[in-house]
Amino acid sequence: MRLMSELRRRNVFRMAVVYVIAAWAALQVVEVMMSVVGLPAWAGQVVFAVLALGFPIALIFSWFYELTPEGVKLEKDIDPTESITHVTGRRLDFIVISLLCAGLILFAYDKWWIGPLPEKSIAVLPFQNMSADPGQEYFSDGLSDTLIHVLAQVSDLKVTAKTSSFYFKGKNIDVGEIARQLEVGTILEGSVQRDGNRVRVIAQLINAGEGTHLWSKTFDRDLEDIFAVQDEIAQEVVKALKVTLLDSEEERLAQRYQPTLKVYEQLILGRYEMAKRTATSLAAAEQHFKQAIELDPNYALAYVGLAHTYHHQRNYGGLVLEESLQRRRPLVDKALELDPFSGEALTAKISLHGAQQLKTREGSRRREEEAAVEEEYLKAIELNPNYATAHHWYSGLLSGQGRFEEALAQIRLAAELDPMSPAIQTAVAGTTWDVGRVEEALVLARSNIERTPEFPNNYTQMATFQTRLGHLGEAQRLLREARRRNPKGSWIWNRECLGFISLGDSKSAEDCINQLVEAYPELLLGLVLQVPLHAYRDEWNTAIATLEPFQERLPGWPVYTRILAYLTAGQGDIERARRLMADAYPEFLQDGFEFAGEDWELFTPVAFAAILHANGETQRRDALLLAMEERIATMHRIRGVGYGIMDVYIHAMRGDRDRAIAGLREAIDMGWRTSSVVLDSSWWMLRHDWRLESLHQDPEFIAMVNELEADVRRQRQWFEENKDKPLF
Repeated sequence: MRLMSELRRRNVFRMAVVYVIAAWAALQVVEVMMSVVGLPAWAGQVVFAVLALGFPIALIFSWFYELTPEGVKLEKDIDPTESITHVTGRRLDFIVISLLCAGLILFAYDKWWIGPLPEKSIAVLPFQNMSADPGQEYFSDGLSDTLIHVLAQVSDLKVTAKTSSFYFKGKNIDVGEIARQLEVGTILEGSVQRDGNRVRVIAQLINAGEGTHLWSKTFDRDLEDIFAVQDEIAQEVVKALKVTLLDSEEERLAQRYQPTLKVYEQLILGRYEMAKRTATSLAAAEQHFKQAIELDPNYALAYVGLAHTYHHQRNYGGLVLEESLQRRRPLVDKALELDPFSGEALTAKISLHGAQQLKTREGSRRREEEAAVEEEYLKAIELNPNYATAHHWYSGLLSGQGRFEEALAQIRLAAELDPMSPAIQTAVAGTTWDVGRVEEALVLARSNIERTPEFPNNYTQMATFQTRLGHLGEAQRLLREARRRNPKGSWIWNRECLGFISLGDSKSAEDCINQLVEAYPELLLGLVLQVPLHAYRDEWNTAIATLEPFQERLPGWPVYTRILAYLTAGQGDIERARRLMADAYPEFLQDGFEFAGEDWELFTPVAFAAILHANGETQRRDALLLAMEERIATMHRIRGVGYGIMDVYIHAMRGDRDRAIAGLREAIDMGWRTSSVVLDSSWWMLRHDWRLESLHQDPEFIAMVNELEADVRRQRQWFEENKDKPLF
C-alpha cells in the first residue's frame, strides 16, 4: 500500500494517463499528415515505436523528479514539507480533462460531422498483372483505364480519374484508407492474367466504409471478348451502386465503339507512355497512337490521344507551337467527326482554339469569344461530368477573366475527381494564390513538392510564387531543381534563363540561352530570350534586330508587336512604334474603348498609352489610362498576374511625381522585383526605361533603384552560395 500511495503522490499514474492520451493524439496527427503530405507507410510505425519507448521513460522521470517553481529537481533533494506534487497533480488533472475533451470532439467530428463516404462514387484501382510476362502490365493497366473511361460517362456516378487511382499502384495501403483519401464510397479492384489467346479477369467491388464485398466475379474468356468483359463489369457496378442511367447515357454505353484487340493494345500502350510526360515516352506514345489510327481509322479515342501527345510535346519536349497546332487541328476535327458527343474530343478542341489564339491578335479575347469558349467547356462537362481535365482547363479560362473565386470552385471540382493529379494540385495552389490566400497557396505548393517530388512543375510553381514575393535567389534554386527533374523541358529551361536575367547574371543567362537554342534551334522560346538579354545589356538596337524576324514569321503576334514597339520607341522612333501598335490594336484608338483582355495583357494598352504620350496625343492617352485604372482597381499588386508597378507608369505619364514614387515604394516593400511577362517591367529596366524619364533625375527614385540593385546583388551571391544545398 505504501508503494501505491507513493506512486499517487508522485503523480506517476497521472503521468501515465496524460502520456497515453497525448500519444494517441500524436498518432492521429501523423495519420492525417500521411494522407496530406504523402508520408511513407513506415512513418506511422516509427512514430509509434518512439512513443512506446518514451512511455517508461516518462514514468521513470515522474518517479525520480519533481517540477518546482525553481525548475526540475530530484525528488530526494526536496524537503517533504516543500513538495508541491499536489499542485502538479491538479495541473495534470486539468491536462487530462482537456485532452479527453479534445479527443471527444475529434471522435464526434470523425463520426458525424465529416459524414459517410458518398455512396455513388468509385475509384478503379490498377488491376494487378498476374501474367507470367511482366511486360503485360500495360494490358492490365489498360483494362483499368478503359473501365474508368466507361464509368465516367455516367453523370450520376462520381468516378475518380486515372491519375489519382493509379497513384496507389504498388503501394501497400489499406483499401479503406485509399477510399478516404480519394473520398469515394466504393473501390473496384482486380487482376488480369493473360495466357496466349485466353485471359482471366477477376474483379471485385468493395464497400470501403464497411470493408465488405458488394460483388465479385471471375471471367475466363478469349482475348477478343475483353470488351464484353469491360461492359459487363461496368453494368454490374452500375447495378450494385443503384446508379440511375439517363437514356442518352445508356444508349452511349450500349453503342460504345469497340476496336479490334490489336488497335486497343496500341491505344493503351500510347496512354501508358503519354502518362510518363517525358520527351522519350511522348515519342513512343506518338508511334502507338499512329499505329492505332493506321489499323483502325474510325477509332476516335486514338485521334484524341495523338492530339494530346502533340500538345504535351510542346510543353515537355521541343515541338514548336506552329507545328503542334498544324498536327493537332486535323486530329481533333476527325475525332469530333467520328464521335461528336465525346467530352474528351471537345475539350481537345477548346485547348486547340486557345493555343491558336496565342499566335493571333485574338489572344486578347473579346467577351463574346470568351462566352463561346465557356459554353463549349460547359458542354464538354455535361457530356462527361467526370472528366477532370475539362474542369481544370475551364478553371484556367475563368482565371484569365479575373473570375478567381469561380475558377477556384472549378479546380476544386477537378481535384475531387482527380485528387492525386500533380498538374491539378499545382493549379489548386495557383488559383488559391489568385484569390489572395498567399500563405495557404505557399503551404499547398510545399505539400505538392513533398507529395510528388518527381513532378517538375511543382518546383516551377513555387519558383513563380517566390519571384512574386521578391525572393529571386530562392526562385532560381527551385528552377534549377525543376531542370534537374526534366532536363529537356523547354519551358522550364526558358524560365531558368529568365531567372538569371532577373538575378543580374547576364553571363549565366547567355550560356543558358545558347544551350537552349542549340538544343531546340526551331523553338521560338530560346531565340526570344535573346531580346531581354540584349535589353539588359543596354543593346537596344541589337534587341530590335533580333526581334524583327519574328514579325515576318508570326505577323500580328501581340506580345512581340508590343515589345518591338517599346524598343523602337526607346530608340526615338515614336512614329514607327505608334504605327506598329495601331496596326496590331486598332480597337485601342476607338471611342469608348473598354479593355476586355486578360490580366497579363494589361501592359499592352499601357505601352500604347506611353507611345501616345511621347507623341503628344494626351486625349487618347488619357482614355487608355482611364480604362487601365478601372481594371487595376479590381486587381492586387502582387497576387495573380498582379499589376506590379503599372500604376507607377500611369502616374509618371500624368506628371504626378508623388503618387508614382509612393507606388514604387509600396511595390518594393511588397516584394516586387520583376513582372510576369518579359520586358513589361523589371528592376533592371527602371534606370533606363524611357516611360519613366520624368523620374530619372529624382533623388528618391534613384535611391530606390540603388536599393533594388543592392538587394539583387545580395540575392545573387546567396544563390551562388546555396544553389547546391537541399531545398528544404
